[in-house]
Amino acid sequence: MNSEQNNINDTSSGEEKWLAYAHKNRIQAPEDFNQTIWNNVNKKNKRRRLNTLVYAAAACIIIAVSIHSFSSRPQPQSYEEKLALLLEAKSMTTTHNETSQNKKDVIYEDEMIIIYN
Repeated sequence: MNSEQNNINDTSSGEEKWLAYAHKNRIQAPEDFNQTIWNNVNKKNKRRRLNTLVYAAAACIIIAVSIHSFSSRPQPQSYEEKLALLLEAKSMTTTHNETSQNKKDVIYEDEMIIIYN
């Protein structure tokens, strides 16, 4: 009861009482608290640097691959390759002409039968 009476009779302001209470009940930080904080900060910085390097390397690889794929030009064809392509195209057109000639040789055509000459 004495402490309560002292608190009632005490004419100090509320702020002073609060500061006295906070000072009395203050928790002490561990001795190596600052070192622990700096170790955690350094770990995060190392991870950020590593991530930055990985992303930069990935970007360089993507750019190099895209430049290589877009800049590659088709190789010039030899005379034999050109001739083979020309003959293949010519054979496609001749088969088309032959089928059109077969249509001209039709004597009678019905839903059921086609008579050729």
